Amino acid sequence: MCNATQRALKMKALSYVYLNLEADPAKAEEFKAAGYLTAPVVEVRQDGEVVETWAGFRHDRIKHWSREADV
Repeated sequence: MCNATQRALKMKALSYVYLNLEADPAKAEEFKAAGYLTAPVVEVRQDGEVVETWAGFRHDRIKHWSREADV
């Protein structure tokens, strides 16, 4: 996992599940097929549904979702 992403998620008190894509080749292929070629790939879920996905360190999106979590 990207250390910057992990630190930002922790600082914003957002819960996350780390998935090692080397240990889950099917999920890795799913992300590749969707066009995500860099790590980390972050999926935001609400009520079990994926509502947003991005790749790489995205402080702007983490900040956005931390505000959503505060609502």
